[in-house]
Amino acid sequence: MWATSTKGCIMTEPKASQTTDGDGRIRPEDTLGTLFLRSAAEDPTAVALSGNSATFTWQRYREITSSMASGWRALGLGPGDAVALLIGPSPEFHLVDTSVLLARGVPFSLSPEDPSDRHGLLLRLSGARVIVTAPEHLKVAHAAAADAGSLGIRVVLLGSSPAASSADTASGAVSLEEVVQAGRASQLPDAGPGDPEDIATLIFTSGTTGTPKGVRLSHRAIVSSLASTDAIAPIGVGGKVLSFLPTAHIAERFMSHYQGLAFRLSIRSVADPATLYDEVLRVRPDRFFAVPRVYEKLAATTHRLIEAAGLSATFKASLDHVRREQETGQHGSTDEQDQRLALLAPIRAELGLERTEYRGVATAPSSSDILELFSAIGLPVGNIWGMSEAIMCTMNPPEKLKLSSVGILLDGVEGSIDADGEILIRGRNLYSGYLPGPDTPEDPVDEHGWLHTGDLGVIDEGGYLSVTGRKKDLMVTATGANIAPAQVEGALVGATDLVAHVMAVADRRRFVTAVVGLDEDALIEFASVHGLEGGVAQLSRHPAVHQEIERAVAEANAHLPKAARIRGFLVADRLWQPGGPEITPTMKLRRPAVLEEYAEQIDALYR
Repeated sequence: MWATSTKGCIMTEPKASQTTDGDGRIRPEDTLGTLFLRSAAEDPTAVALSGNSATFTWQRYREITSSMASGWRALGLGPGDAVALLIGPSPEFHLVDTSVLLARGVPFSLSPEDPSDRHGLLLRLSGARVIVTAPEHLKVAHAAAADAGSLGIRVVLLGSSPAASSADTASGAVSLEEVVQAGRASQLPDAGPGDPEDIATLIFTSGTTGTPKGVRLSHRAIVSSLASTDAIAPIGVGGKVLSFLPTAHIAERFMSHYQGLAFRLSIRSVADPATLYDEVLRVRPDRFFAVPRVYEKLAATTHRLIEAAGLSATFKASLDHVRREQETGQHGSTDEQDQRLALLAPIRAELGLERTEYRGVATAPSSSDILELFSAIGLPVGNIWGMSEAIMCTMNPPEKLKLSSVGILLDGVEGSIDADGEILIRGRNLYSGYLPGPDTPEDPVDEHGWLHTGDLGVIDEGGYLSVTGRKKDLMVTATGANIAPAQVEGALVGATDLVAHVMAVADRRRFVTAVVGLDEDALIEFASVHGLEGGVAQLSRHPAVHQEIERAVAEANAHLPKAARIRGFLVADRLWQPGGPEITPTMKLRRPAVLEEYAEQIDALYR
């Protein structure tokens, strides 16, 4: 890979997609459908999808989705027509989504946690006439259809006709099995491979700020990101991965569903997040992608395992080696470090990640302490950066991670830093515009093809990009200091397991304060160790809890510039749940909502 830099712009030269078995799998003319059919033909008897509900081989996967695709077309689905999926992580999600792709339709996901009026808005924006739902979300689906108005939306229920109760069918739902049977009876020819510029999915963004934007992603954009990801961090064909994040987010779709289609991955769906760590141990995946909070919980487990195994000194020496690497930029092992990592092998195995060829993290800033820990035990985790409008933009090369960075630009992606520090991106990975609607935002792609991302950052002399914050989130204090909230928030989250979420406050204020959301598991453990009683509301006010957060604030402040140091905090008296008022399903802060909810308490911190 090479890069040239001119006036702050870096461009990477496109390469053919290479995989660990040496073949170039992805071609410029490919669609997700052609990639799926190629994978299904390679090893028909291998397991493609599994979960609590069912297991499907690649042969069965292809047979069902082919019949289902014909069924959609027999029921009137045409090229470019949208289908809404109200389905969480499960084998059925992949079956339905792929079948709509094979029918040349546009599948997209709704979040079950969202209110029905938002569902209705997304259905109207997309023009979808069909919602496919799991039985547990049937009432939500009917409410969404009602909120959509006069679209005449058909609700399709997962399962066979007997599984769809008489009450369900009476309420207007038909079973997915009926769609399959309609396809088998139709004898329609295949819809054909489609065109790379066809829309493959819709991603609805801006859940943190207001009216959602419907991002149209083409097969070209997704396939381009698949190829460039494989070029920098080769994806082993036939490997095992887990699917456990919200299916409405592009990160989950890309890391499990789309990579699965292209590289014949066996996907284990985890419907209940509480069972994730058990599933990691059972499956022992070949690649692992998660949000920062998952790694933070794994890190807490790692510390306990190291201490119980009597390996604290070995770990500390390995951590010192990692920090020297990061400080000097000189990557490479030594005999001593190899011996340390060999001693730490049982820790990797007890985490269930010893087979992973690659581990990635994205969607929110990651703590440097957490990333250093995983590198020190031989499981380096690379930051990734992308966005709904551009999918994958950067990755850390597995052999040369820079933990403070989100990595280098992917093949075929150009990057530039604007005069005000905003990151600009250009390439085949860009989206195909927003869905038209009454509040459609201005296209952030300028006349030269540059996507204005809204993120702030810097590119160093080695081509590594560091994201310093969001342009719209930048806080300007009453004294004129510019502060990126992510820097403050990441420092505090990384200083204690007790804190799950932090929102920094400083805009037009005299100094920085923080609203703190507690971590449920860590709070339970903390209460047990310290002999505390009560629920979240009571514990959030307990002096021992505040003392631990005060300690963490002092630790965080030691690493922050003077203007960014936290001088006061308040602790939320209830847990912040994904998809709730304070955070999105992917655990991004809903900043305006938090400011409104805690306005009086925040004001009190400045009196």
